Amino acid sequence: MPVVASVNHYQPPPASLARLGRIVRQLQVAEPVRLHFRRGPEQIFRLPGGQIYFEGPLELDTDGSSFYRQDPTGQRDTSLHLPGDRPVDANRVPYFVLPCKGFCDRFGIRLGDIAAVIYGDRIEFAVFADCGPANKLGEGSIALHRSLGHETIRGARLRNEGLESGVITIVFPGSGIAGDPQTPQRIRTLGRALFGALAHPER
Repeated sequence: MPVVASVNHYQPPPASLARLGRIVRQLQVAEPVRLHFRRGPEQIFRLPGGQIYFEGPLELDTDGSSFYRQDPTGQRDTSLHLPGDRPVDANRVPYFVLPCKGFCDRFGIRLGDIAAVIYGDRIEFAVFADCGPANKLGEGSIALHRSLGHETIRGARLRNEGLESGVITIVFPGSGIAGDPQTPQRIRTLGRALFGALAHPER
């Protein structure tokens, strides 16, 4: 196998290295994405296979859940809808948020696409279900935070606190079914297959 020279000096969080597998080597030759957000990651890359990788904070999104009323920026609706024109419930479905204008168009990402989200040695798979502001990148549902070990509901009260740093999101453009929110089980089945082929193709 030919040796590929490293062009990037970025290092993922040490606690996530085992999860990332061969993605660590791909990051060394990935294309840096020169975008800046008021709130969001400092590191964004397009991997050789076209996947979008970024690391940074993960803010909390309550949209579509009964807890949106406790969130000053919460909304009843989400950009992606369940059958019957219902919003995707942030408390039940692991989903992530992206700025739809500009960012998604640039990388061919559409609602319903799948991402792997890693925090330390935990991994969860999520669906792109909500459009966020253009100046912010790195936001996920209550259910996504819960799967990463960060519970934001205590009793019936919301703790409106996200994860400050070290959250890796790997988006697979074109991986979902356009307009289909899918179920958590289906999201995880698709996500495991996509991530496994990228990080551990030998398995």
